[in-house]
Amino acid sequence: MFGHYVNIALRYLRTNKKVAVINLSGLSVGLTVFILISIWVLDELSFDRFHQQVDRIYRICTDVNAGSRMRLAMSMPPLKEALLKDFPEVERVTRLGFPGRARVKIGERIFQENFVGYADSDLFSVFSFRLLKGDIETVLDAPYTAVITRSVARKYFEDEDPIGRKIEIDGTTEYEITGVVEDVPVNSHLRFDILRSFRTMVAENPRAMGYWLHIQFYTYLTLTEDHEAAELEAKFPEFVDAHLSDIQKMMGGTVGFFLQPLTRIHLHSRLMGELSANGSHSITMVFTGIALVVLCLACVNFINLATARSALRAREVGLRKTLGARKEGLIAQFLGESLFFSLLSLFLAVGLWSAANPLFESLIGRQLQKGVFSSPLIFIGYLGVAVITGLAAGAYPAFYLSSFQPIRVLGSRLSTVRTRGNLRRGLVVFQFTVSIILLIGTATIYEQIFFMKHQDLGLDQEHVVVIPNMRQLVSQKSLQTIRREFLQLPTVINAAGCFLMPSRQVGKGIYYPEGFTEDQPQTTNRMSIDAAFIPTLDIDIVDGRNFSEAFTTDRDESLIINESAVRAFGWADPVGKMIRLKDPSRPDDAWIQKRVVGVVRDFHSLSLHRPIEPLVISYNTDVVSDLSIRVSPEGFSHTLGLIEKKWQEIAPDQPFNYFFLDESFERWYRNEERIGTIALCFSAFALFIGCLGLFGLVAFVAERRSKEIGIRKVLGASVGTIVLLMSKEFIVLAFISCILSWPLAYFSLRTWLQNFAYRIDMPWALFLLAGFFTLVLGLLSTAYQTIRAARANPVEVIKYE
Repeated sequence: MFGHYVNIALRYLRTNKKVAVINLSGLSVGLTVFILISIWVLDELSFDRFHQQVDRIYRICTDVNAGSRMRLAMSMPPLKEALLKDFPEVERVTRLGFPGRARVKIGERIFQENFVGYADSDLFSVFSFRLLKGDIETVLDAPYTAVITRSVARKYFEDEDPIGRKIEIDGTTEYEITGVVEDVPVNSHLRFDILRSFRTMVAENPRAMGYWLHIQFYTYLTLTEDHEAAELEAKFPEFVDAHLSDIQKMMGGTVGFFLQPLTRIHLHSRLMGELSANGSHSITMVFTGIALVVLCLACVNFINLATARSALRAREVGLRKTLGARKEGLIAQFLGESLFFSLLSLFLAVGLWSAANPLFESLIGRQLQKGVFSSPLIFIGYLGVAVITGLAAGAYPAFYLSSFQPIRVLGSRLSTVRTRGNLRRGLVVFQFTVSIILLIGTATIYEQIFFMKHQDLGLDQEHVVVIPNMRQLVSQKSLQTIRREFLQLPTVINAAGCFLMPSRQVGKGIYYPEGFTEDQPQTTNRMSIDAAFIPTLDIDIVDGRNFSEAFTTDRDESLIINESAVRAFGWADPVGKMIRLKDPSRPDDAWIQKRVVGVVRDFHSLSLHRPIEPLVISYNTDVVSDLSIRVSPEGFSHTLGLIEKKWQEIAPDQPFNYFFLDESFERWYRNEERIGTIALCFSAFALFIGCLGLFGLVAFVAERRSKEIGIRKVLGASVGTIVLLMSKEFIVLAFISCILSWPLAYFSLRTWLQNFAYRIDMPWALFLLAGFFTLVLGLLSTAYQTIRAARANPVEVIKYE
């Protein structure tokens, strides 16, 4: 019986080529979009799930409230021992130092690695990173030991055994390699190339590693199998009182802890100090919805064309019923045809996915771990989707066609068979509505990105080259010496050093401004600069003065704040005001008092997702981590070559690494750009499917109304009149779609724009343009068929056979 249905479907394919091609094209594209998006969604959901104890691993995060609230992904070093001592339900705890860029030297060879951090030996007991060489319990127990990944080991030592070899990191310390670990999977929020033992930091700076406000590290723990996270969190207030009561009293605020399941970090975490750029649960849900909607559009085409052609298949149904066919058999036949088309479309979709996947991976910026054939379960899942799609697309036509009565459909007037015009109109409205919403959404994303890229940041980011990781070089040579070397270049306008470069990251500090008591701390952003930084980045000073080398007291006694800090502190005349802070590096956390000497215009340190916050700037060249070099716009590439040559003279044993400040700011918006590009592609697919269905539907309507058109032409109707007659219904449907789509798009986009502290107004012109564009595209899709029908020779269409 199945072979019989396949033969009928193939016969239908041969005799109705146009309809078959439209159905296959629509279903294939719809399934391709579904596969592309669902593979990406599965990959997003798979983050960190390869660890064996994934359901028992948590990250302990910090909630600080001192004038303002900060929820941080980080915690403090003493937390590990305290947790293991106070809570028997905590099985293991491991700490991690943020993996950043570092220079690695082996003999005379120098490498630059991007992910070099610190970790406890417990890391490999908590997480399931595969240790290829070394003892899992003791691999990072001793100070000045390190673990490297397989790819790093191959790069450094080729086929030689790296265990016991020495590597020099950042030109200061040698580390013995005690382990080799398998490369970290791409779907891990935690990435590293080299891990140094955490005990190294404890040995080098035991005071800082025992300080409860040194919130710069990441702590993960595993719970025993018979305990829940909520039980442990309920004990945290008592734990805080026991260990941090003096700290809370000193800072005049509160400190708390909360647990974050490992599986929720990538898609749900939006804390300060995340280890990597996380995904978005809401975005994955939006694109899942888009995949389903595009698939529905393909099903809509199938239903539309099947019901539209129902009158032509009515006699087939009538004859089959007259010859003894039962309704159930006819339903099975039509569903079998639909399943055949769906499975054939899946075969084509898999081929399209194979061709499109590399481009899709380049759009999302990473290689996907999942694929159609990555596991039998996934392939069976897509096979199930194809079957469900076939049944969903064919169900209504099957039940509708099989319900025809022979006495009606075998008569001479086939027009008595109703073809469910209202259903088709409703489905066309659905297609138009979805297309307009996708167009408005895509256009709004691009408008917001354009706005963010061209917003006045309060500083001049153009033609600024930044050389990072300068701390080691500055400790060997003074910052002023390095600056003078670069200023000798004729096209270098200025150069300056800073710690915590704008566009990269921000630091936080607790301050006690004049007028605030010890129980009223103010948490603000902080950064350290030299005297040349503000003029180099062309930041306006709105009150007071800049730091100056002429004032020797500026280094220890002066501060500059921004306009947001002035408003937060409630100062009418900020210059000359005093700000107190505590220095944990001094005995008994001694108080330091500094005077405000200037106020700078508010400038953005991070993306426009967040508002500008109060900022306190200190003059400290000892901690400089980045060198900013402003160059002349003329001969920019030539100047870059001169800078590199000068760098090789200054630091011949260090590689030349740099980035452009404007590009560094733009990286904050790459996620939105990718979302916009992906949305644009899928909007184009949705429009293609909609126009494809509209083309087939109009072709059929033109065929059914050919005699009416011929008679109208005989009676004097012009081509334009007939085209308008055939198009006006679709124009009305497009207007109805606009009325439905605009409010849906408005409320969805308003919610999305709330993610940005600085955003565009709702772009009403885009709503009109999207509706107009969809209408024009729909008319173009119908133009060929309507004009062809209107220009046909009436003699040919109204004559009798």
